[in-house]
Amino acid sequence: MKNITWNIEKLDELISQLSSMKPCGKTGIQSLDSMLGGGLYPEIYVLAAEPGAGKTTLALQIADRIAEFGSRKALFVSLEMSASQMLAKSLSRISALSPSLPPLTVRQLMNARQLSNDGKQAMMEALIAYREQTAPNIATVDERVTVADLRKLYESLPSAEFPPLLVIDYLQLLPPSDGDPSATDYQTHTANMRGLCKLAKTYKTPVLVISSKNRANRNGRQLASLSGSSEIEYSASCVLFLDVDGSTEDERAEEAAKSKRLVTLSVRKNRFGSCGEVPLVFLANESRFIERCTY
Repeated sequence: MKNITWNIEKLDELISQLSSMKPCGKTGIQSLDSMLGGGLYPEIYVLAAEPGAGKTTLALQIADRIAEFGSRKALFVSLEMSASQMLAKSLSRISALSPSLPPLTVRQLMNARQLSNDGKQAMMEALIAYREQTAPNIATVDERVTVADLRKLYESLPSAEFPPLLVIDYLQLLPPSDGDPSATDYQTHTANMRGLCKLAKTYKTPVLVISSKNRANRNGRQLASLSGSSEIEYSASCVLFLDVDGSTEDERAEEAAKSKRLVTLSVRKNRFGSCGEVPLVFLANESRFIERCTY
């Protein structure tokens, strides 16, 4: 930086930016959208959870919702599951909305040849809905990519379009951009979070980063529970924890084994809004979350 531009010199520009700020799309979870000021903004959001809580399923549900109803498309980087498995999750969720046909599990969809006639009809209806409403506006990347790769991808997008929402599943599997084999996990996570933060700021798009929780605080809902670099909590505008309900480890394990799980989505950091908790039901066999107050 060579010169200082005083705020009075760019006040009109700043006011214009403020007046144009609006959500890029809603998550579809009404209580969460209220806490977030209407939905997702061009900022960094971190979603942390222990294994089995459904963090990938929730992130995909949000991405599909924005792809279908939001102002922009969605790019889902899946470093753990294949694109076909992610599609099965989406179809499972859609099939559960049919008033007359049976809902399909991910496993049933991955073994579609064994479906009953009703099951095949349910799959066909779900596929038609997905093809028409969601598929044109979402892309699933299931190959090994770096933040540098993603930055090049966003640079190549048409300037006339809003850059897509970016979902990273998940941070701890994201490789270093420089390919340095000697880099520690801490260094890699720090560099990747800074890179994702810069991407969100440069292209003015929401970035939803899924993170694991550290083993020592796996059941905690505090920022110290985030696994890896402290940069995760510092870079994020909003940090959410998804936890299976239960006061003891045994109770949580028992709840996690159910097909209908009581879980709580906790907003523990919200730079521009309120914090709080949203009680949810995770319908694991249907790959979807609903608010407990509507269940």
